[in-house]
Amino acid sequence: MSSRVNTRTSPSHLRARGLEGHTTPLGALIEHGSGAVLTRRVLARISQTKQGNPAAANTSNRKRMVLNNAMEYAQEIGELSSNPLKAVKWAKQRTLTTVDPRVVINISQARRFLKAVENHSGRGRRMKAFFGCMYFAALRPEEVVDLREEHLVSLPVDDWGEMRLTNAEPRSGSRWTNSGKIRERRELKHRVVGEIR
Repeated sequence: MSSRVNTRTSPSHLRARGLEGHTTPLGALIEHGSGAVLTRRVLARISQTKQGNPAAANTSNRKRMVLNNAMEYAQEIGELSSNPLKAVKWAKQRTLTTVDPRVVINISQARRFLKAVENHSGRGRRMKAFFGCMYFAALRPEEVVDLREEHLVSLPVDDWGEMRLTNAEPRSGSRWTNSGKIRERRELKHRVVGEIR
């Protein structure tokens, strides 16, 4: 019995052959005439689900952004002379920008919900404050978790108050934080370090 490996049928060789047969060289995306057609096919494909149905606008736009970043990088390292996505006109899918009032609780429902949370368990008062901050102050969960007394500028009983947020503690999981804890204190989302809101 021979211990030699047939490199033509080894798993890595089969994968390489499969890739060669089912992928397109980057250069084909910028070929005169056919490159734009191919780029349009790529854009059309990432705008669909695996079943071929139209994908959600957010999904399509996110995939297009990732693809654009890959093309910009390929141009940066010299694999492409230009970004093929910029050579075709492709309308960004419109996303829903309004909130459907039928799916968001109204003020009386929110008050009943918060009362029920408060009466539910020993942790109820803390959870009422947590959800109350999210509903009435439009805070993200990771912002409420990091909320401290010094962040409360004014907190009147029957009027608008003011909070100054400095940080957030998103839940990433212990495998993804530098500290090994499930939450890690960091800057506010979409803001630079030190910026407040």
